[in-house]
Amino acid sequence: MGSVFKKQTTRPLPSEAEIITRKGERFARWKVNGKTRTAPLTTGEGGADRIVTESPFYVAKYRDGSGVVHVVSTGCRDETAARQ
Repeated sequence: MGSVFKKQTTRPLPSEAEIITRKGERFARWKVNGKTRTAPLTTGEGGADRIVTESPFYVAKYRDGSGVVHVVSTGCRDETAARQ
């Protein structure tokens, strides 16, 4: 039985970002093309702040007949379509 999920990655903190605290959690807020973006913060290697981003596409993780685990992008933005 496989699983379907959205992969999370971290990216460097944008230079123009300001760090805010909301309900005890730290977020970065910055503007891109006039739109305000907000992302949660985490601590990376060396103690540097990094933003956590989520892939817009779902990823399938499964084990094939020979026991090898595969992680493959489904290319779907909808979970029910990705599960099919």
